[in-house]
Amino acid sequence: MQMNIFRLLPIVMLLLLAACSKAPTLTIPEDKQLLIGVWEYHGSDPDRGISRNEMLLAFHPDSTVSYKHCIDRNNGYSYITLPKARIIELDNNRIVISMDFLFSDLERKLEIQSWPFRKDDHWHMNINGLLLKKLNQGEKSTHGQWRCDKEQVLPDNDKQDIRF
Repeated sequence: MQMNIFRLLPIVMLLLLAACSKAPTLTIPEDKQLLIGVWEYHGSDPDRGISRNEMLLAFHPDSTVSYKHCIDRNNGYSYITLPKARIIELDNNRIVISMDFLFSDLERKLEIQSWPFRKDDHWHMNINGLLLKKLNQGEKSTHGQWRCDKEQVLPDNDKQDIRF
């Protein structure tokens, strides 16, 4: 009898994991449609030992998000990539994106310091203390040239609908 219990244990665990509800994907509401598009940040902070800091945040019309953040510090690289994330929280102060990974979710909380505003023919938005610029229609992203850790440089992407 004990042998049968041990054989059923993995099945029971899988059923329990499947029963765990995930946060639903939120659609971008009408009053926040300006988010849709590709946003980038390029900068540095030598005082904090950061020689390069780059962020890409692409909001797609289907409410999915592509997110990439690369930081080149004096003592090494760090980066996070969520290529197929979904919005699980969106309010005036924060955007939370999540991506399924094995039996769990990878989440990223993005604090909003300023909602999109127009300056010098571009829209800008302050997320996590970084001033992102929205790419204009037809403007190419530079994320393919970024070096995050030892990964290969991606080929140029002429399309603005960025998914990696």
